[in-house]
Amino acid sequence: MSTESELLAAIFAHTEDDTPRLMYADWLQEQGGESNTARAEYIRLEIAFARDFPGHRWSAKRAEARKRPQDLFRAHYR
Repeated sequence: MSTESELLAAIFAHTEDDTPRLMYADWLQEQGGESNTARAEYIRLEIAFARDFPGHRWSAKRAEARKRPQDLFRAHYR
């Protein structure tokens, strides 16, 4: 089992790879709690958003995809 510091180190060591971020999201989910669950969902949504909308052009679909991550961020930012 990895610790949070090990997972964060892997994220920083492999900045172009989503796998450590997804592993961290899984770890957060396993820890339980509303805040951890929200952080895990936020990470997964941000990764999906980056994959689905790689450009910077505005579209209604892109704007809709931003709503949930923004709501999570506002609700759980600390």
